[in-house]
Amino acid sequence: MKQVCERIKNNLLSASCVELNNVMDNSLAEFGQCLNAAQINVHLLEDQLHQYLWMRTSGKKEFPIFEKVIINELEDGYIINGSVQTEFFEDIIYQLVLPLRSEGRLIGLAGFLWTAENKMVKEVFDQIEQICQTFSLVLARKIKEDRALSDIHQMEKIFMQTVEAFSSIVEISDPYTSGHQSRTGELARAIARKMNLGYDVEHSVYLASLLHDLGKFYIPAQILNKPGRLTEIEYSLIKTHPSLGYQILKKIDFPWPIADIVLQHHEKINGSGYPYGISGDDIMIEAKILCVADVVESISSHRPYRPALGLDSALFEIKEKQGTLYDVDVVEATLDLFIKDKYQF
Repeated sequence: MKQVCERIKNNLLSASCVELNNVMDNSLAEFGQCLNAAQINVHLLEDQLHQYLWMRTSGKKEFPIFEKVIINELEDGYIINGSVQTEFFEDIIYQLVLPLRSEGRLIGLAGFLWTAENKMVKEVFDQIEQICQTFSLVLARKIKEDRALSDIHQMEKIFMQTVEAFSSIVEISDPYTSGHQSRTGELARAIARKMNLGYDVEHSVYLASLLHDLGKFYIPAQILNKPGRLTEIEYSLIKTHPSLGYQILKKIDFPWPIADIVLQHHEKINGSGYPYGISGDDIMIEAKILCVADVVESISSHRPYRPALGLDSALFEIKEKQGTLYDVDVVEATLDLFIKDKYQF
């Protein structure tokens, strides 16, 4: 019994947060067999309510161990056979409920149930108490990790809402391209996934796509929405938008090189792009992906100066100019995505 308890304790305290649920389930099963218990429950206590976390049972029925437990009665004791006790007595025990505390605060309950006559001795009870101390440590750790995870998710949600708000700024001045950035982002992420570049590249190219036209906010609307051909001066102004977007985004401490991707998204691999005319390997792979996704979405969609040319025209454009303007691997992945995988906007 002592060896089993020590092994369970070591397993629980050394388990990572990812492994914890599985380790706890296995530990309850092993401890239940050792005690010959029909059921062991560990519950989290929140606002006087019991939230099931882990249960080991020998049958399909869930026994209502905690239904009649009055929380206040557990401050100084535990429950044996439905009655509050402050001292252990060696006798037939079919139900046992012990409090789980952290820093003096009641955070959960551990319940044990036997369906057959069970004579419990002090040595076994002491081992159960020790295991419950480990349960308390595990439960307190889980509470902290869950709260931290909840905070992270909330921060991620706020972060994405902020990015989307920035993205919508462009649509205020350029309503004709409404949805362009989000569609480009979805395509760019799909291309990165097709190329097996990993989560960081997928996520960074998606975020950069949502923000890649942010600099257009500073371009006069009459130029952005001009139905006819742009003059050389007007086109020169349009070509400043990657640099303008970069100036805004470089002030934000992203965990990914978002500003640099935005800066390079109109560069071409033969050096004919803008704003700096860099070429080949000097262009980030994320920018190469965004460049192709941007071209495909733009040609496929309606613009103030022309009707939508369609997907076939877009794919013809990148295929014809792969290796010249567009990265060969990015183009091949994009073509596979649309032709073989039947990708749709």
